[in-house]
Amino acid sequence: MRGVSRMVEDERYCIDVVTQINAVRAALHKIALGLVDDHVRHCLKDPRRADEHADELMDAVGRMLSLEQQPKYGPVGSFQPRLGWTTCRTLSPSS
Repeated sequence: MRGVSRMVEDERYCIDVVTQINAVRAALHKIALGLVDDHVRHCLKDPRRADEHADELMDAVGRMLSLEQQPKYGPVGSFQPRLGWTTCRTLSPSS
C-alpha cells in the first residue's frame, strides 16, 4: 500500500498506478483464499466447534464476495481522490 501511495505522490502515470492497485488486490485475494483454506482444513475438524467455525467461515466468505461484487464504475464525476492528488499525468510512461 505504501508503494501505491508513493506512486501517487510521485505523480506516476495513472495507468501504472491502477495496474499496481490491481496487483495488490490480486495478492490480497490469494492470501485471503489461503487463510480460508487453512481454516477449512484445520478449524472445522473440531466437532465441538464446527458449527461456530462454519458460521465464521461463511461470514468471511460472504464479506469477500460482497467486496468482489461492488459496482465497478460509479456515475461520471463521482470519484473523489483521497490521496491528495489533484490531477493525473497525461503523458504516456515512455514520455
